[in-house]
Amino acid sequence: MSALKSLRKELKRALNGRPRQLGWGDPESMRDSLAAVRERFTRRSGAIPAERVARGVLALRVLGAGVDFVHLKYACYGIAQHADWNGRRLLEDAALVKKLLGSVEALRPNARRFAACCRGLRHSWQEASTLPQLPATREGRALLKSFLLSCELQ
Repeated sequence: MSALKSLRKELKRALNGRPRQLGWGDPESMRDSLAAVRERFTRRSGAIPAERVARGVLALRVLGAGVDFVHLKYACYGIAQHADWNGRRLLEDAALVKKLLGSVEALRPNARRFAACCRGLRHSWQEASTLPQLPATREGRALLKSFLLSCELQ
């Protein structure tokens, strides 16, 4: 089923009703119904697909600095997550963090792509700040912090 057909089906199901139904026209009931529709269709708008993040991190581990933009962007979002079968974080491998940041730095002339990667890195920084301060992530955090500071200054 195409996404458009799925959307049509979900809208019909969510908005199904007739004026003679009990509560139809009641502002509070309508507000609740609209809130349910909004919640259903906006839930995933800000979510980053976990599969893409895992693929981006894996591509960075396998290819190193030769990874394409899409995988690089998702690897930026996944730098602080457990994204492989061993439960390792990319942040624990300072050499890979350097490669990742070097690849992002190479995108600086392309403002849109550079900004997309920086958004992912900021997201990861916020996520990393909620994690316990592990010795294995100390160098990776320092590299990420200095890179983000340099992005903010320019």
